[in-house]
Amino acid sequence: MAEVTKPVIIVHGGAFNIPEDYVKRYRKGTKEAARIGYEVLVKGGSAVDAVESSVKALEDNSAFNAGHGSVLTESGTVEMDALIVDGRSITTGAVTCVKDISNPVSLARKVMEETSHCLLCGEGAMKFARSINFPLLSDPQELITNDSVCKSFVISKGGMPGKMIGRVGDSPIFGCGGYANREGGCSSTGHGESLLRATVCRDAIYYLEQGLSAKEAAQKSVDRVLELTEGRGGIILIDKAGNIAQAFTTSTMAWASITPNGMKSGLLQNEELTE
Repeated sequence: MAEVTKPVIIVHGGAFNIPEDYVKRYRKGTKEAARIGYEVLVKGGSAVDAVESSVKALEDNSAFNAGHGSVLTESGTVEMDALIVDGRSITTGAVTCVKDISNPVSLARKVMEETSHCLLCGEGAMKFARSINFPLLSDPQELITNDSVCKSFVISKGGMPGKMIGRVGDSPIFGCGGYANREGGCSSTGHGESLLRATVCRDAIYYLEQGLSAKEAAQKSVDRVLELTEGRGGIILIDKAGNIAQAFTTSTMAWASITPNGMKSGLLQNEELTE
């Protein structure tokens, strides 16, 4: 993420039509993920440390389509994607179509820090995981929960329900699922193919580079996705001064942010709850 003078963090839990029986879990889960990441920052951890910690909290919570609780492929299996970025050096690591691990984001960080590559896929990613003794699940079925079977929506990380084997959406693609440099950092969620085609996160940072505010950049980038592809989704955004913004064109997107002034969160359009 970008360098800022104060600890700030924002997380999202997915942009889609969140079913009513998931609303409380999404509100609680995103706020908890934000708290975990913020504590890392307050204790002197890096932005990359904080991002990884927050995403791991989402991957460990079966309510979200990431890690435990990921939606299933057409063959009833789990294939996961993840991306992590260090905006100071514009370095990135990503994995696609991985399985049998609880926290794909941590494997993506290993790709960034321990290889010369940006992205590893499928069996290649799993071979790398085994070579560094990355924790693997003894029972792959552990990732499949009641939430995996019940979900019928599209968000990041676990992909879309019934997706083709080998399908890769926006999540692990630099500039689409996420992007960061010294101007700011951005993460997207929603209809992966549309977000990928519009390179939504790179666009959002470009708008910051052109002098737009975080709020203006966020809204303009998601509006452009809708205009170009008719696809819906959302983004969260932080600029280099620590200003936070979120925007989405779906009916709901779970998000939560924390600054020294406290926590804010929301799920509905134009909703901003303060704690």
